[in-house]
Amino acid sequence: MTRQASKSSLGNLRHLTSSYSQVSIRCYYRNCDFYMKSDVFTHMTTLFEDDPYHRLMQLVGALHAKARQFTERRLRPLGMTYPQLAALMALHHEDGVTQTELAASMETDTTTVMVLCDSLEKKGWVKRTPDGSDRRVNRLLLTEAGRRAYSEARQRLRPEDECMAAKIPPEELKRTIARLETLHKAIAELLRTG
Repeated sequence: MTRQASKSSLGNLRHLTSSYSQVSIRCYYRNCDFYMKSDVFTHMTTLFEDDPYHRLMQLVGALHAKARQFTERRLRPLGMTYPQLAALMALHHEDGVTQTELAASMETDTTTVMVLCDSLEKKGWVKRTPDGSDRRVNRLLLTEAGRRAYSEARQRLRPEDECMAAKIPPEELKRTIARLETLHKAIAELLRTG
């Protein structure tokens, strides 16, 4: 595949959605419309074999899918889901945010976060409290039970952290993260400008 064809195919990759167990891709490259399971990123190697940036996207997607599978398996005994952990992690780093602010930090919509916060509140991990200056706005606060649940979840995920640390030295990991953050910002800008 030529570089020109690869760039053209990027423009034609229209729709990408993921779920817990499967990934759906609608690809209009060469008029094909196909559906594949969670290891789709690996199987797409031949489609974009000459484009290292597509290969990077495949690896990032596959890494996230595998890490999520591991995380969900480790969280199951706690009765905690992957999205719940993400919310607890966000609140652990910045407690007292609004649902809108939490949705922004998690890069999702406010309706999804509202349902998520309902589930966290039922478990006693989060409580909503009215904002001091605007009672129409609720602030989200971690409870002591929520802090304990988050701490236990982090302990259960330690093997994943140790595996990563053993494979990539800290300084190299920092450089990798910086480069990925640059790409993340670039793609976010493309989405924003259309």
